Amino acid sequence: MLPGKLQAIALLLCISITSTAITPEQLQLYYSNLNQELARVLILADEHPQNAVIFCESTLADAKKLNNDHLTQLTYIILSKANQNMGNSERAIQFADSAMRLVYELNTPELLPNIVKVKAEVLARNGKGKESLSIVAEAMNNAKKAKDNKLLVEFTLLQSQIYGQLNNTDDIQPTIKKAIDIASKERDEPLLAECFRSMGSYFFRLSQFEQSLEWYDKARQIYSLLPDTLGLIAILKNSSLAFRDMGKFSEAKSSLDNALQLAYSTNDEKNMADIYNLLGSLSLRAKKNAEALEYYNHSLTIREKEGYLVSTATTLENITKAQRELNQYDDASINLLKAIEIRITLNDSQGLASAYNEMGNLFSEKRDLAEALKYYLKSLKISQEANFQNEKARAINNIGITYRKLGSHRNALKYFDQALELMSDKSDPLGKAYVYIHHGNTLLDMGLPDKALESFLKAYELRRTTNNPISISQSYRSIAAAYMELNSFEQARSYLIKAHGKLEEAGDEIGVADIFNELGNLYLKTNDYGKALSHFQQAALLYGKHFLLDKRGLCLRKIGEIQTKLGDYTKASENLKLALSLGESTKNEKLVELTLLALHDFHLARGEHREALEYFKQHLQVKDKFEKKNMDESIWQASLELELDKKAEEIKKIEGEVETLRTEAKLKSIELQQQKLQRNFLAIVTILVIVLATVSIYGYTTIRNKNRWLNEANEKLLASELELKKLVNTKDKLFSIIAHDLRSPFSGLVGLTELMMQNAYTLDTQTISKYSSLVHQSAQKLLNLIENLLHWSRKQSGNIRIEPTSIPLKRICDDVLNVQKLQADAKSIELKSSIEEGLNVFADYDTLSTVLRNLVSNAIKFSHSESVVTINGYKLDNQIIIQVVDKGIGISPENQSKLFKLEESFSTQGTNREEGTGLGLIVCQEYVELNKGNISVESNANDGTTFTITLPSA
Repeated sequence: MLPGKLQAIALLLCISITSTAITPEQLQLYYSNLNQELARVLILADEHPQNAVIFCESTLADAKKLNNDHLTQLTYIILSKANQNMGNSERAIQFADSAMRLVYELNTPELLPNIVKVKAEVLARNGKGKESLSIVAEAMNNAKKAKDNKLLVEFTLLQSQIYGQLNNTDDIQPTIKKAIDIASKERDEPLLAECFRSMGSYFFRLSQFEQSLEWYDKARQIYSLLPDTLGLIAILKNSSLAFRDMGKFSEAKSSLDNALQLAYSTNDEKNMADIYNLLGSLSLRAKKNAEALEYYNHSLTIREKEGYLVSTATTLENITKAQRELNQYDDASINLLKAIEIRITLNDSQGLASAYNEMGNLFSEKRDLAEALKYYLKSLKISQEANFQNEKARAINNIGITYRKLGSHRNALKYFDQALELMSDKSDPLGKAYVYIHHGNTLLDMGLPDKALESFLKAYELRRTTNNPISISQSYRSIAAAYMELNSFEQARSYLIKAHGKLEEAGDEIGVADIFNELGNLYLKTNDYGKALSHFQQAALLYGKHFLLDKRGLCLRKIGEIQTKLGDYTKASENLKLALSLGESTKNEKLVELTLLALHDFHLARGEHREALEYFKQHLQVKDKFEKKNMDESIWQASLELELDKKAEEIKKIEGEVETLRTEAKLKSIELQQQKLQRNFLAIVTILVIVLATVSIYGYTTIRNKNRWLNEANEKLLASELELKKLVNTKDKLFSIIAHDLRSPFSGLVGLTELMMQNAYTLDTQTISKYSSLVHQSAQKLLNLIENLLHWSRKQSGNIRIEPTSIPLKRICDDVLNVQKLQADAKSIELKSSIEEGLNVFADYDTLSTVLRNLVSNAIKFSHSESVVTINGYKLDNQIIIQVVDKGIGISPENQSKLFKLEESFSTQGTNREEGTGLGLIVCQEYVELNKGNISVESNANDGTTFTITLPSA
């Protein structure tokens, strides 16, 4: 090692280690602050792990010479990460354990999250999910004991990441919420931003992009204020992916441009390369293939210069995708072989599976389907061996697509079904929807549109949750295609209209043009030429705007054909000649052939037989060329079948190996389930033995307690039964009151109004006045009954609010007497009050007013004409006494005991035969008790009645 390097490492002795937890993103900066060369090696742990191991082995020797435990610890962390990336699981865990031992010796807990992360991820990747979660849980408990909430947040977030790795989707969100709660209480802004970012990534994983962006934006605001450039770059990259997958390409581009500017300002070349790679991905998604290639090449230049081997391979694969779209197959093949070579050098099996998938895509595009199938199967074999779920599903789906292209629909469906079985609705809804679309298209090929429709609808349900207008519109179009095949044209039209709305929302004019074209075809099929013409014209206009000349030509041809049928020959001629010109300039021979035939039909319709014959000859010449091409196509198909026959043995061999691995994986899964069941069985047996022993020891006590509980329960049950009987009787009585007392006034109302109706033109004024008075009395009785029922029901349901205040007693009594004066005047009864000023009662005004109105109304009802009803009031100790006194017919002793009981209530006619219900007094008693008072009665038959209310004094 160079002396300068030794001096740099020696500086570590003087550096005080921070006590703040270091996030995985911050680890690079942490190393950079200590030693730039070691920081670079940390990157190599991910990018070129073999070189990182070589460097670290010599660094460990230097650390021992310098007796520098801090340097040793940092080197162990790099070695654990490098071995993890090389697939050396045991070595990765050994180095992580060595680094962890030094954490306690050197008091560097801030490094714990990164160390625990390596161990947990290695175990999870090797199918040891429980052990992985156990390690994280132990770290969380230690953080709780140490009352280190910052570390606790980091470990909680790590737990959510492991749940994600294990596809325990339901556990991720609650775990991140816990982390957010702790970080919020700590008021730790950097940690809170990290939590928000994790929540955003959780929703992104579920393809719920709007929610994802909400959380990313919360994190972005914090990173902007800190300021944390690395965090801000990371969150801008995350946001761009969410925008991209929503089809919002301009917003995605804006996020990446801002991130790139920040990366340049800090001379962060690693992030520059990442951002250029993402810009390429965005351009490719937006069908800007040349622009995508340019961005990818920028990324490749940086990554090759810095020696980032893994990232270089990834960029080479991405370049291949762009070159494939640009039909640059030879260049694409060269770059992909370079990527494969790097993956093999790095022993990167997951990357190799991905590269083989891309090679399959390239051969598929070149129409070498046999070779494509071979590479897809190679990818599947690697993924099956290492249990790479995503790559496995991708390879299986690609195999299905290839078999569909070969016309082997049964095989295609078999593989699509396998892919669907592997994929989760929650964790990869878009991927699963993509498979359903291919599944449905295969069923359409087989002439099963009803079955295809089922698959398309499932795809739509998965895409619907993403709020991505473009992907949703694609599902609508697939559904419309199935309905078209079923001749359900109205449903097809409905879904095409929905697709149009989504594409308008996304601002995708080319997609909108496609919908107009499809709607034109639909209307053409149903002979609605007017609407077909209108939609083809709109499609042609948009295709022209975007210089899609061959598509514009196809629309113009159909426009010309319709105009010929409608007899609009001038416009038909113009459009057909323009379509022919576009077909020739774009070398679209099919468009030329069909347009020549349309021109033949045009001239034939006009009776121009010579011109018609000329165009028909030209049509036949182009058609002959097509037949030759079709023959070439048949030859190609035959050669393909021959090639398949040659490679059939190799393909079948790989398929057999894959099927064997698949079977082994299933058997292993069954074996693990059996082991789990056995463990659970043993645990249950052990628990049962303990329970039985406990029951034996405490049996007598338990039985005795149970007997006591049973007796108590029986007593409660008996009390409940009595209460229930009471409630039933109350209910029956209430219904009896309602039935009896509503009937009489209503009978009176019906009879009187019938008389008035029959004799409306013969009754004199005096009789009408008399009848009106009787109607009023019946209505008043009904109103009184309903008011009392309302008051009683409000009390029973607990909906009445009591707001006691200090009330002047004289004022409330005078108010009540004024209200009841009309009733008293009808019987020439005098209403008097002997209450003096200054007497205040503590009660609720509304309920006390109701009580007094009921009592005064009853007193008037049971008093003789020209008698007196009096309200008295006085103070006794801390109580206010209120009395309502009349000199009426009185109440017998046997009836007094029934006054305040609904189940025993009775009704007595007043001195003028007024009817009553008995409900009013029940309401009075309950309202008085609500105001913490009581009510009593004193009466003798034919000697008047006195009701006494006692309430608290104010």
